[in-house]
Amino acid sequence: MEKNIGTSSQKEIEKTLFSANFCLMCIANLFTCMAIYSVMPVLPLYLIDVLHCKNSIMGICLAVFPLVALAARPFSGIISDMMDCKRVLLIATACCAILFPVTFMAATVSLFIGVRLLHGMSFSLMTTSQATLAVSFIPEGKLGMGIGLFSSMLSLGMILGPMLGLYVAHQFSYAFAFWLPFVFAMTGTCLQLFVASPRKEPAPGPFRLSWDMFFMPQGLYALAALFIAAFLLGMISNYISITSRCLPGTTAWAPTPAPSSC
Repeated sequence: MEKNIGTSSQKEIEKTLFSANFCLMCIANLFTCMAIYSVMPVLPLYLIDVLHCKNSIMGICLAVFPLVALAARPFSGIISDMMDCKRVLLIATACCAILFPVTFMAATVSLFIGVRLLHGMSFSLMTTSQATLAVSFIPEGKLGMGIGLFSSMLSLGMILGPMLGLYVAHQFSYAFAFWLPFVFAMTGTCLQLFVASPRKEPAPGPFRLSWDMFFMPQGLYALAALFIAAFLLGMISNYISITSRCLPGTTAWAPTPAPSSC
């Protein structure tokens, strides 16, 4: 009798979408997305006002992060599959958080590019392992709903992050604008600590690298559509803060940099 009750309760837990683990992953995803996107509109202003970056080099400075994240994505998936996904997620999120204030401490454009390169690697690991871990807590029958809810945290982070980042930079300084995403990312790390680590089934045979680990021909059309959308979004989001300064009737502002960056 007790055995049947235990089995039925376990099945009910598996069928529940809003479990404690899934809710924690969604909230952690929201905080990490706010951390990433809060600094996005601030970076071009920081490059101009503090590092006095030339317009010809600014594109390279801003493109390093997404390009490295894109290049490291297939390897991030392999690492998440081979190692403990929760451990990879905690390390990647903590590194991502630490690199926000380190970016502010970069005194030259070359150092800025180097830090953003490392940031792209940690971001790729963080997002890949985060999605892998979240999917493991979604019941098979509610996979679409679960992925939709988890992805909606990304959209919410894209809304709240830039607004908070520009507000903090405007009202206080660039230093606060870089420490804000650090707080967001560390909050996400703390939430991830309470997530259970799912049990991994051992691979049936020896691990071998294959082409389908890096690229799936079935997803080529979806990849092309996503690339076009991301390309257009990136063109707007990275430079909209600079463009807003040039609009008629807009009061130009430049946050006061901290003494260490002068």
